[in-house]
Amino acid sequence: MTGRSAPRHALGLGVALVALSTVGCSGSDTTADTTPDRTVVATTAAPAPSTLAEPVITEPEVEPASVRIDVSVGDMSAELAGLLADSNDPFQDFVSCSGLRATYGTYSVLASVESGAVRSVSVVSAGLVPEPGTHDASVRVEFDSAPAVDALGTLTVGDDRRSGSFVAFDPDGTQVEGSFDCSGGDVDPQPLVVGSDNGVLEAVEVFALLRAGDEQRILGLATPADGGAVVECAGANGVPEGTPTGVRVEGDGSIGAITGFELSDGAAPTMRLRAGSVIYTSEFVTRGGADPATAGSFSADANGVAVDGAFRCS
Repeated sequence: MTGRSAPRHALGLGVALVALSTVGCSGSDTTADTTPDRTVVATTAAPAPSTLAEPVITEPEVEPASVRIDVSVGDMSAELAGLLADSNDPFQDFVSCSGLRATYGTYSVLASVESGAVRSVSVVSAGLVPEPGTHDASVRVEFDSAPAVDALGTLTVGDDRRSGSFVAFDPDGTQVEGSFDCSGGDVDPQPLVVGSDNGVLEAVEVFALLRAGDEQRILGLATPADGGAVVECAGANGVPEGTPTGVRVEGDGSIGAITGFELSDGAAPTMRLRAGSVIYTSEFVTRGGADPATAGSFSADANGVAVDGAFRCS
């Protein structure tokens, strides 16, 4: 996806040394002693050349970031998996995971595939996940030829913040359970610190629900203001209450499934959201929220995809 602050990793340094080699070269300088019965032959060796190879600097191989979700719904089981680098369109082959991000607020895991009996699985915590453990969550499973299942339950995030499990029930009592593993990459995922009340922007979090027909994808973004991405939020920088907030975040894949977001202020706000290789734009945006100076909601129609979301500046 193509995004939708990462910690630095040390370079591995390998130095190759070539041993000194000695090449013997012989030449002769034979002279006769004046004594008739003795001849002395003297042989000299040329100095041995030496070479030292240039240092070879190599980076350690980083395992490609990947997501795997195992899910069971009733008597059906499936495994969905993919590489983060191969994620392009959220409604095609696409994966995302908070455990592959430098920072996260709400914890989410998503795997979508273009073919198969199960087409998509998403698990989203009901709120911020400041530490590993069990948290309220919602689960959605979409099928190739059956109605989607929406269930409520819990998400358990492991101590590594990259793996865990979930269990939930739909309104009819159907159990949805499974596990996930987000591996590879070069980030150490950490919960986002939010809640600043000093008027200085510290972090921005965005969540969006994309709907195309009966398909839904929930995507997120969370990043500290000093995390290396471009982070702007007018409402968190002394703008009076009631003023429409202008928000802009640009970054790489480490900020989340959403890797670019812009919501303009003014009487006619516009929206731009980048996820994978797809950019959703709209000039007709409805905005809301009880505290538009620091948080709010938005709805838009972007080329036939309905986008409903919320943002928070803290």
